[in-house]
Amino acid sequence: ESEALQTLAYLYWYRGDSLQAKAFASEALRIAREAEDGLGLAYALQSSGIMARVEGDYATAIQMHEEAIRRSSHVVLRMRTMRHLALDYLAVGRHADAIAELRRSLAVDLGDPDHYAYADVRRDLAENLLEHGDGSRATSASEGARSTSSTPGSPSSPSGTPSRSGSSRATATSARSP
Repeated sequence: ESEALQTLAYLYWYRGDSLQAKAFASEALRIAREAEDGLGLAYALQSSGIMARVEGDYATAIQMHEEAIRRSSHVVLRMRTMRHLALDYLAVGRHADAIAELRRSLAVDLGDPDHYAYADVRRDLAENLLEHGDGSRATSASEGARSTSSTPGSPSSPSGTPSRSGSSRATATSARSP
């Protein structure tokens, strides 16, 4: 039931009805907590955290993403949620924390160093090293993102929604989609 509500939340979110999307996401989160479904709860926390960030509730976004990382037993979900936590940090100006979180995310072993899920993180890290950190290290992160982001047939994200591209700065503050 939680998973179905999560899917409805994404569908409504992508069609622009954030109010209904948040209602579905909140109910999915409540059900996942009651069912003590660790993986389902991690997905629900990630999604609700994304919606909170887009709405400007950064403290809630950070709290939800931190909890989702602790609860996630799925390595790709954990790694991608770490990216979202970094985007939360960027939104509140915690650039050093964001860079550190992106580096921790890249350290998660997905079993394949060219796994498609690393592409967004590598790109975000390169952009933020150029803008807020050590620009000399950005080139290797950027090259890694290019090598994995165009992998033909890359599957969708673990939540069943398509992976997104675009800069982390836009993603951190975008009001359009999680």
